[in-house]
Amino acid sequence: MASRAGPRAAGTDGSDFQHRERVAMHYQMSVTLKYEIKKLIYVHLVLWLLLVAKMSVGHLRLLSHDQVAMPYQWEYPYLLSIVPSLLGLLSFPRNNISYLVLSMISMGLFSIAPLIYGSMEMFPAAQQQEAPRLLVHQHTGEEA
Repeated sequence: MASRAGPRAAGTDGSDFQHRERVAMHYQMSVTLKYEIKKLIYVHLVLWLLLVAKMSVGHLRLLSHDQVAMPYQWEYPYLLSIVPSLLGLLSFPRNNISYLVLSMISMGLFSIAPLIYGSMEMFPAAQQQEAPRLLVHQHTGEEA
């Protein structure tokens, strides 16, 4: 490996670097995208662990019902999303793209679909909780 301070090859002034081989752009992009996917999978694993902790506390009644609610229906299918995450992590060492594609499709099914269902399930409850705050006295301008 050449060093900047070491001896220079005979017959060159160092300006002939244009001909040297370089890593193709699609390989560089592949490494970058895989790194980003790994970061997203790790974030997903942290969220999954938090949900498991919340559900465990709810089921085991370690805290009162006022502090931790019982699990919602959408949280149970979301727990299955750990399988595609692990499949995605296992696809990286051997560069198995078919596992990675299967992982991404399954993540949509087991992660995004339950979250959409959960948001639709919880939206009416959020609206009902917001309605009393919106009541304002017309004369005084104070909240009811």
